[in-house]
Amino acid sequence: MALFGFGKSKKDELAELEKELGLGDIEKAPEEPKLNEDLMPKTPPGEPERPAFKEEGFEVKEIPKEEPKHGPIHPRDLELISAKLDSIRLMIDNMNERLKHIEKMEEEEYRRKKLTW
Repeated sequence: MALFGFGKSKKDELAELEKELGLGDIEKAPEEPKLNEDLMPKTPPGEPERPAFKEEGFEVKEIPKEEPKHGPIHPRDLELISAKLDSIRLMIDNMNERLKHIEKMEEEEYRRKKLTW
């Protein structure tokens, strides 16, 4: 390499740097690793795939679906749920308004301090 890069073109310097870093020719794509097909499970077409391992005493049991234990929902219950959700929504809206007010106060205080400096 020339002293501090004098006497060489940028392309030469770049090529030398690529060689030092082991990049070689950038335009050539690296070869993809080949898979060892002997290790891959082979299933004939049309058959479902099976796991590649077997364990003794391993069984797949279906879990029965449980029926809901509640009866039909009455309109009175729906009204109660709706009222509770409305009250929760109103409390959240109230908290949002309080936060906006606090943020506004903090912003005004920040501006006041900034102007006094």
